Amino acid sequence: MTEIPYVSDKANAVARWMEKRLQEAAPSAGILFVSVRAVPVKGGKATAFDIRLGIVRSLEERTGMILIEHLFREEIKAGIAINAAVYRGVRGAARDESDATPHPDPS
Repeated sequence: MTEIPYVSDKANAVARWMEKRLQEAAPSAGILFVSVRAVPVKGGKATAFDIRLGIVRSLEERTGMILIEHLFREEIKAGIAINAAVYRGVRGAARDESDATPHPDPS
């Protein structure tokens, strides 16, 4: 029987800790959203984490990557792999009229 990859409770706790650490960044970091998940592996002991980070449009994606690298430098040095993607967006999406003008014909 083939062992199915999974995520242990400890790895899930680490993912939640990483998510919280990003959420606690200063407002000037421009974070809109964050999602962190442990990558499932055989045995459950994750050594890689997927991070999805949304930042304000006025910042470049590289800025978000630098923030991730800075906050988790010790984990990266310890051999934890971080698979990160940074997305630029606007606060409140279509509800925030100060950042974006909706298309006049939504159909």
